Amino acid sequence: MSQQQQHHQQQPNNFLENMKKATSKIGSTLVDAGAKTMLKTDMVFLERDIKSKKQELGLQIYDILTSSTAIEAAPQIQKAFDETHAEVQKLQQKWNGKMEEMRAIDRHAAAGGGVGGSNNAGRGSMNGSVVPGENVEVTIDAAAMEYGDSSP
Repeated sequence: MSQQQQHHQQQPNNFLENMKKATSKIGSTLVDAGAKTMLKTDMVFLERDIKSKKQELGLQIYDILTSSTAIEAAPQIQKAFDETHAEVQKLQQKWNGKMEEMRAIDRHAAAGGGVGGSNNAGRGSMNGSVVPGENVEVTIDAAAMEYGDSSP
C-alpha cells in the first residue's frame, strides 16, 4: 500500500475522532447546563422558603405582642426567634451546598473535566460511532451561565 493510500485511510479515522470529540463536548455542555439549571431551581425554592420562615416569624411576633404585655412577650418572642433561626440556618446550609455544587461544576469544566469523565470503561464506541448511553465528558463555559454569588 502506498503512503498516499495510507494517508487517505488515516484521514477518515482522524475525522471520526474529531467528530466524536466535538459531539462529546456538545453533550457535555448540555449535561452541565442541565445540572446547573436544576441547582438554580433548588436555590430559588430555598430562598423562597427562607423568606417565608422570616415572614412567619414576623406574624408570630405580632400575634405575641398583641396578646400580651412586653414583659410577658419577651421569652415567647425569643423562643419563636430561636426556632425560626435554626430552621433558616438549615435552609441556608442547603443553599450554600447548592452554590458549592455549581462552583464545582465550573471548576471541573474549567479544568477540562466532565461529569462522565474521560474513562468510558466497559462502554464505548464501535467503529468511531457514538453508542447511546455512552459516558461523555462534560465541559461548560462558565461565562455562559450566570448566577448570583450572594446568599439569600
